[in-house]
Amino acid sequence: AIKLRLNNAWAVEYGGTNGTLVKAGANINVTEGNYDITINLSKGTYTVEASKPWGVVGDATANGWNGPDVKFRPDFFAENVYVVDNITLKDGSIKIRNNDAWTLEYGDNGADGVLDAGGANIAVKAGNYSISMDLSNSKKPVYTLTKK
Repeated sequence: AIKLRLNNAWAVEYGGTNGTLVKAGANINVTEGNYDITINLSKGTYTVEASKPWGVVGDATANGWNGPDVKFRPDFFAENVYVVDNITLKDGSIKIRNNDAWTLEYGDNGADGVLDAGGANIAVKAGNYSISMDLSNSKKPVYTLTKK
């Protein structure tokens, strides 16, 4: 079960049932997993949906091409931007895919920082990296690979 709180304190907390937020309301029941939670305080509503996380996969990662993938987290300051901080990669290549599956995956056909659906593997050299993926432009999503 979960509750939604303001500033990591219990002074302002919400619960609820069936998508209706209630101040100091009942716990919201969930099962184990990753979720996207959306709240609308002005309408008094919430949604809890199983998330389909983006991840990094490839022979350059510790888990190889079969995963599980190294998961991105949302950049809470930019909509549709996801980041992986301090990922250790080996010499090799990576791709970005959704939900640990090959149904939706990106590579980079031109080594130009633009993600291409089903594109070529992204070559990397060994080291620690931060990876950012910006999906705000669905026709031309981009990524950055920053070596630490």
